[in-house]
Amino acid sequence: RIKSPALPAKPLELQKEVKLLISAGLEQRPDLQSAYAQVRARTEEKNATISNLFPELLGGANSDLTKVHGYSGTEENYTAFLRLQWDIFDGFSKEYRSIEASSNLESAKQNASYSELRVISDVWTAWHNFESAGQKLDASRSLIKATEAAYAAIETGYNNGINTILDLLSAQKDLANSRLTLVQAEADYAISLAELSYATGDIGPSAEHTN
Repeated sequence: RIKSPALPAKPLELQKEVKLLISAGLEQRPDLQSAYAQVRARTEEKNATISNLFPELLGGANSDLTKVHGYSGTEENYTAFLRLQWDIFDGFSKEYRSIEASSNLESAKQNASYSELRVISDVWTAWHNFESAGQKLDASRSLIKATEAAYAAIETGYNNGINTILDLLSAQKDLANSRLTLVQAEADYAISLAELSYATGDIGPSAEHTN
């Protein structure tokens, strides 16, 4: 199995968490497990073709009863044999199948290695997107709190004749925009969580992101 690439400078706990996610991906991703299964199947196929390259050893035994002239009884004879059997005309065909099986095995190993690298890359990308989406969600929640407070203050000022209708409309627009930003941030966070779940082959982090 290919080792994970060196981790960039991040807090220690974050490094540990990413390592755990990569390990989960390498153990659980269905596409990678399928690649491993292909390697096992090709290995068995190669071993079978190698055994077929050697002559086949046959053995057997038999017995018979022989009546000996001049005696009233019989004599029991035993015969055993060993024989090597190999079809010389099929030898080249078996050798070709062995070479082909070796090539298929190497191809399966390369595919498994590529799948491992892809899983590691997918987890890193998905984790980075998940972290970024979480930060944007936090910022959007902070923004909407600020715009709600600003709107409430301007509305109070408008009711007391301090702020104009233009001030109130501008505050309403800012509040509506911040709400749209929050909705988009929540959608992006949900999507990034789903992508991380796919990358690890698991359900991903179960805890809700909090401020």
